[in-house]
Amino acid sequence: MKQRNWCGCCQAAFSSFVCSLTLLSCADPKEKPQVMASELSDAAAIPDSATPKDLATDTAPEALVDRYKLDLSSYQDVVDSGGTGLWAPHQTVVVFPLDLRKPTKSILSPAPADIQKVGTKAPCTPSPDTALLRHLDDSMASAAVPHLDTGRVEQVKLTMPYRMYYGTLMGSNGPICYGYRTTGNQWHWKLGPIVPEANDKWAINIGSITVGADRVDAFAILFHTSMGVRDIEVFVTRH
Repeated sequence: MKQRNWCGCCQAAFSSFVCSLTLLSCADPKEKPQVMASELSDAAAIPDSATPKDLATDTAPEALVDRYKLDLSSYQDVVDSGGTGLWAPHQTVVVFPLDLRKPTKSILSPAPADIQKVGTKAPCTPSPDTALLRHLDDSMASAAVPHLDTGRVEQVKLTMPYRMYYGTLMGSNGPICYGYRTTGNQWHWKLGPIVPEANDKWAINIGSITVGADRVDAFAILFHTSMGVRDIEVFVTRH
C-alpha cells in the first residue's frame, strides 16, 4: 500500500508539472502581461495625448530683448524714397507697436503689427492745443495699432539718409516729434520740435529721442517735413 501511494503521489506531481508546461506553451503570445495596480495609477496620471513638450518641466518663457531695430532699408514704398528706405511725407506719423521678440525686424511693407504711415495735419509745436491732440488721437485710433509687448522706453534713434534730388544729394534735418501709447490705450504726445543731427560725411541725419516712459506698447514719430528713414532703434528696460 505504501509503495502504491508513493507512486500515485509521483504520478500526480508529474501530471501537474506537465500541465504547467502545457499552459505556458499554449498561452496567447499577444496577451498583455498583467500590470500591478500601482503601475496603473502612475500611468493614468499621463494622458495619451501628452507630447514631450507637455511633459517638460523646465521650459523657459521666451526672452524679450532690451534693444531692437526696425530695419527699413529694403522697404518697398509707393513713393520713390531715393534709396532711403521708408519715405515719411510732410506731417506724417510713422507708428509701430512695441515688439521685443527679436533684436532686428526687417520690414518690407506696411502692416499693423510692423509699421504704418498715417497722414495728419499736425505740425511739431511746443504748444499744441486740445483740437490738435484730439486730431492725433483720432488718427491713431484709425490705424488700429495692435498691443504686442510692453516696456519702459528709454530712447528711440532714427537713421535718415540724405536723398538724391535731381542729381544732388540733399539732406533735410527738419524737426521731428513723437508720441507713445501706454497700457489702457492712452496716447501721450510730446510735440516739441527735435532737430536731427546732420552728418555730411556719411550723408545721414540722426534723430535721437529721449523718452523715459513706462508701460509703453506703441510708439509714433511725427515728421514735420518729408524725410526718408532707413532704420529705427528702440531702447527698452523694465519689461
